Amino acid sequence: MSSSRQQFDLIVIGSGAAGEGAIDQAQRSRHSIAIVEKNKVGGDCPNYACVPTKALLRSAKIYSLLKRAEAFGLSPSVIDFDWSRVMARKEQIVRSTGEAATAERYRQAGIGLIKGTATFADEHQIRVDGQVFFGDKIMIATGSKPERPALPGLNEAHPITSVEAISLPKLPVSLIILGGGPVGCEFAQLFSTFAVRVTLLQKAPTLLPREEPELSHIIQQALEANGVTVVTKAEVQRVDRDAHGKTVHALIQGQARAFRAEEILLATGREPQTAELNLTAAGIHLAAGRVQINEYLQTTCPHIYAGGDVAGPFQFTNFAHYQGTLAGLNMFADEPRPADYRVVPRVTFTDPEIASVGLTEEQARQAGHRVITGKVEIRAVGRALVDSEDRGLVKLVADAASEEILGGHIVAPAAGEMIHEIVAAMKARATIRVLAEAIHAYPTFAEGVKLAADDWLKTRVQ
Repeated sequence: MSSSRQQFDLIVIGSGAAGEGAIDQAQRSRHSIAIVEKNKVGGDCPNYACVPTKALLRSAKIYSLLKRAEAFGLSPSVIDFDWSRVMARKEQIVRSTGEAATAERYRQAGIGLIKGTATFADEHQIRVDGQVFFGDKIMIATGSKPERPALPGLNEAHPITSVEAISLPKLPVSLIILGGGPVGCEFAQLFSTFAVRVTLLQKAPTLLPREEPELSHIIQQALEANGVTVVTKAEVQRVDRDAHGKTVHALIQGQARAFRAEEILLATGREPQTAELNLTAAGIHLAAGRVQINEYLQTTCPHIYAGGDVAGPFQFTNFAHYQGTLAGLNMFADEPRPADYRVVPRVTFTDPEIASVGLTEEQARQAGHRVITGKVEIRAVGRALVDSEDRGLVKLVADAASEEILGGHIVAPAAGEMIHEIVAAMKARATIRVLAEAIHAYPTFAEGVKLAADDWLKTRVQ
């Protein structure tokens, strides 16, 4: 990258899931590609988010099972953990999926890797540390970063975010987590399992407010059973710090309360990374802070595309990769394809896991459907008895007239795997009757999907 100006068929800004998807698709038609990355190659998921957090949560799950060994007729002599070894395992996994592995793959594929901060000079030219690169097509995939709420005293208190939380050299004795969404709940699960005193403050009336209320309630009960103090309807007012720790001042249903801990973790959401891009130079518009895109992933400048957290509407790695792949296809296709967001699954890796796809019961009613549902508690599934796992629920939402499945919602030890049967059924526009009549292997957690459909079918027959 020594010349002052180089030209590519495609320049991708950001090497995360959306950028990766665009690159993979563009490579198939042998286009020249360059990717600009200011941080670690591979983006947040393999370096700071999905992979390291799930690696740590796996260690927590195994430790939790060991503590329940007596329930399985086992008597291990020592049940303990070594945080430094837990972290070392996580780092080994990150090394195999993160920056070094991704950079080497780009090198072998002949993709130009440009390290630095990208800024639009105009609608075709990108500046990176004094160099200018011309892109016939450009993909914005800069992702998001942890949001910092505007709270008095927050900067002075020096809270951590999910980025620092995955690399703590030692565990804090106590921790306050601000935010009860997926990130907050996963870290509450992780740290409470390793004996950290965790207080989880959630502004909304429930944890995981996008989920079915009865499923969110199960997750709250599970976290509380794991030692987490969950406080909902918490309006945080300010934060302060002294020689003895950090304090969060909040109103709980109108009553002032102070919560003290050694550390504070911000999990209040994520915001798109657009500030450094100089989007106005390329005529690109924002909508609600995100890069505005149409159904073909084009921005307001038609040869510039965007996808992933920077554009939304969802902030999932799998969703970002889908958008990036579609953008990479549409850039060079004779007939572009519109995006289809009807079937997008999500998983939160608490213990038990919670997974969802499609509409909740309330969302389906608001959309004008006459709704039918089927439910089963996970304790009714044979595999749950075998595994001594009795917490969970499977809920299916369908249209009463067509019987088409509109949504699926699961809390179970294997919810992240179980949800994909419903994903496939919804993609094929199958009915809830199809799931009820399908033969499922026994004993498996997936049988819970059939039993939930059976619940509806029995009511229908009666």
